[in-house]
Amino acid sequence: MDGWLLPVLPFPHAQVSICLFSAQDLNVFFASAVFLALSVALGSHGRGVRYGLSYIRLTRANMGWLSILGWSAAALLCCLAAAVFLSVALAFLGMLDTEGVASKLNSLSPFSLFFAFSISPLAEEAMFRGYLLRKIGEVSKSASAGAALSSLLFAAMHLSYGSSAEMAAAFMIGLILCFFTIKSRSLVPAVLAHCAFNFLSILFNVVLA
Repeated sequence: MDGWLLPVLPFPHAQVSICLFSAQDLNVFFASAVFLALSVALGSHGRGVRYGLSYIRLTRANMGWLSILGWSAAALLCCLAAAVFLSVALAFLGMLDTEGVASKLNSLSPFSLFFAFSISPLAEEAMFRGYLLRKIGEVSKSASAGAALSSLLFAAMHLSYGSSAEMAAAFMIGLILCFFTIKSRSLVPAVLAHCAFNFLSILFNVVLA
């Protein structure tokens, strides 16, 4: 049980350990929660949570759910197409170094894998396509600069995978999600597409591998 957080309940003659989350699980969860809270706080500009959510576009932007699902599906298909194209191109060039990515995914616990396609994509979208895309665009007066720089930072966050292919894919997918966020005027399609993309990645690299 080393490495696990064990809340211990005292009993008269024994101790019962209830093991739910590993330290890794809690790190993933709390890092995502902090990322999300920071995005909303930065976007609020001291005007409250509602303004912060509006600033990072974490609203439906007067769209119905069918419209949101349509934008989300389109974003997901574009992300999948970009990932397949990049994989084929890098494989042809002998530069497809994704073994470390699959290995890292397989090392995660079920809870961490769940967080990887739920709260983590939400937190990442809130920061990169929510706050940074808009803020950099406002400062530079260029939506293209906001998309490029926020996507570059998003790619840099994937350095820990030790894969140049993973970073290139993250940059391309970041640009695609920026495009859909700007066009739909909502972060929700990007969040749903990112969650679905990560779910499919886990499905093919962990469950079906």
